[in-house]
Amino acid sequence: MKTLNTLIAIGAICILAFTSCMEKEGNSVQKKRIECSAQTSYNVLAVSPSSISFDISANTPWEISCDSPWCTFTPANSAESSLSETILVQFEDNETSMQREALMTIAGIGVETPVTIKFIQEVKGELSVTPISEAFPKEGGTQTFTVLSNKDWTVSSSASWLTLSPLSGSASSEPVTVTATASFAGIQQQSAKITITTVDVVQSFDVTIDGFSLFIEEVENTSVPFMGGTYNLAVTADVEYDVLVTPENDGVTSQKEENGIVVSIGQNKRFKSREVSVSLIPVDQQYAELATTLTFNQEHMLQKDTYENVVIDE
Repeated sequence: MKTLNTLIAIGAICILAFTSCMEKEGNSVQKKRIECSAQTSYNVLAVSPSSISFDISANTPWEISCDSPWCTFTPANSAESSLSETILVQFEDNETSMQREALMTIAGIGVETPVTIKFIQEVKGELSVTPISEAFPKEGGTQTFTVLSNKDWTVSSSASWLTLSPLSGSASSEPVTVTATASFAGIQQQSAKITITTVDVVQSFDVTIDGFSLFIEEVENTSVPFMGGTYNLAVTADVEYDVLVTPENDGVTSQKEENGIVVSIGQNKRFKSREVSVSLIPVDQQYAELATTLTFNQEHMLQKDTYENVVIDE
């Protein structure tokens, strides 16, 4: 009798253990899951948006859908050979005048709550700049330009002699005035670039600050016949200067006039052509870098049908 009771107890334990195992196995089979590494939402640029990738791991077949055609993805569903995939999401440019949203849904067979991901695409940037159109005087000064943007913006200068204020602004329906302040930049004329940047638009323009001037106005023809000639050269200068001609004392002279110089070039009595240089040299050496030279090329005698007054260099 005792043996029979023992056998009955052992049987009951086995039945309970088997039932428990079956329940655990049933629960394990019934629980379907999808795990996704994506964020719940993403902000997307309006122009040239970057693609987004994330991973899906599941124990049940799944499929992706999206409510907006400007948001595309691959692959769209799990493969027969694998329930884990890397998803690549790509976006078209937002050509509209409004922010827009797309909702992606990842649904799995047997999964009660699908995974959802929101993509928020910004409105396309609109940036209008009224630039500075005049050069700064050489001693410096201030000028202004305006920025009108539907997105936050920043401005920058490429040169240390040009500062800007303010350096940034917020999206606005009214233009914002930016003050550009130039300080003395040196003897020569200088240029700088002002750049205005939003998250998806960049514009720039150039500004200049005048320098000191010393130059000979453009000469149409610098070829001189062997017989020579006289040339009136217009000069632009705001510094004092001396005139140096070479070769000196060889039929070449110069005379300063009110608005320039007069250069007289005598006959070239040699069998080879020669160069005649006219140089403007600043009197004050702090402006030495402004020195400039114009060169004439004079024919020689053998380029003409006459041999009068021939002088042979020894």
